[in-house]
Amino acid sequence: METRASYILIGIFTLAIFIGGAVAVIWMAGVQFDEEVAQYDAYFEGSVTGLSPGNQVRYRGVPFGIVTGMRIDPKNVERVKVTIEVPKEPPIKTDAVASLEYQGITGVAYVQISGGTQEATVLETQKGENNPVIKTAPSQLDIVMEKAPELVTRFIALVDRANQLFNPANQKRFSGILENVEGFTGALSDSSTDIRTMMKNGASSLGEVQAAAAEAKAALSKIRGSTDRMTSDAELAMRDARKLVADLRIQANNLGKDIETTLDDVRGSVNRVSMGVETSASEVTEGVLKVSNEATLTLSEIKRLASELRSSALEFTGGIGKALETIQREMDGIGGETQSAIKTLNVSAGHVGDAAEQLAVLIKENREPVEDFTGSGLYELTQLLSETRVLVGALSRISSQIEQNPAQFLFGETQRGIEVK
Repeated sequence: METRASYILIGIFTLAIFIGGAVAVIWMAGVQFDEEVAQYDAYFEGSVTGLSPGNQVRYRGVPFGIVTGMRIDPKNVERVKVTIEVPKEPPIKTDAVASLEYQGITGVAYVQISGGTQEATVLETQKGENNPVIKTAPSQLDIVMEKAPELVTRFIALVDRANQLFNPANQKRFSGILENVEGFTGALSDSSTDIRTMMKNGASSLGEVQAAAAEAKAALSKIRGSTDRMTSDAELAMRDARKLVADLRIQANNLGKDIETTLDDVRGSVNRVSMGVETSASEVTEGVLKVSNEATLTLSEIKRLASELRSSALEFTGGIGKALETIQREMDGIGGETQSAIKTLNVSAGHVGDAAEQLAVLIKENREPVEDFTGSGLYELTQLLSETRVLVGALSRISSQIEQNPAQFLFGETQRGIEVK
């Protein structure tokens, strides 16, 4: 019997299988038809071996897109233009950098995008370009390949130096060194007992040193406590000394003021005494001058009379009576002038006596204070001022010593102790 085939059913079944397989592939690939994508260009200098369209693009290590195109840059044959396709979100920033990296040891290359900060602006298409251009950086492999010639040169130089180091002469020296080391290790092996004994002694010595260190630590703690107490006492002493110096300065200032007041009083008294003495002396001097002038006039008159007497004596024989009368008249004139001069002298003497009495009274009233001051008070005042200066200088030096080194002031110079070995 002839079998009749239904070609329509077979065709429908085949189409259903094909569509189901396509859907399964799309589902497994995770393709999203409604996702918006953006294309970027990156220019790599050097080789891009291992990179091909369809290879992965990663952003900070996360799969982000694919490579869609590769070709030599027509504007610069030293660069390779690589076009990538990535989602629009998140956008690529202006400070992002693309580099060519390799996955594992298989040599499969991919484009790694790194960098990009939140504050940077979004990368835009520049004039003369079809897509935004991402800056590129050389990959680690490129860096290694660039440094490879230099590394080879250094390695060759290292090998040459090693050959020079291990020349026959140095080989003999190394052999001698090894023999010396072998002899030394043998000597150590023979002296192992002594070494053990020495190590035991060292351990015991170390224990003693630790004990001594503990004692020294305790002593240092005590010394530190004593030092703290000494420091506090020194600070208190310094405060008292400063207070004492301040009080002494106040007392010195007050004493200086009292001395100045006393000196002013003494100066006033002396000035008053001097003025009285000068006044009395002036009066005495005036009286004496007046008496002296009158006496001078009297002597002049006497001289004149004497000359007349000489003339009268020559004419004595001619007229003694007339001469006697003339002498009598002259003597009467002289007696009147003499009496007037004596009266003037008596008046001047009275004035001088009064001035002398006033001076005597003034001196008597101020004799005891002046004698006390000039005899003992002035000397004691001078001694007091000198001793005050010495005291202030000594207190200043003591204050300076206490401020600079209170411990040395209280306990003297520190003596050096015995060195502990």
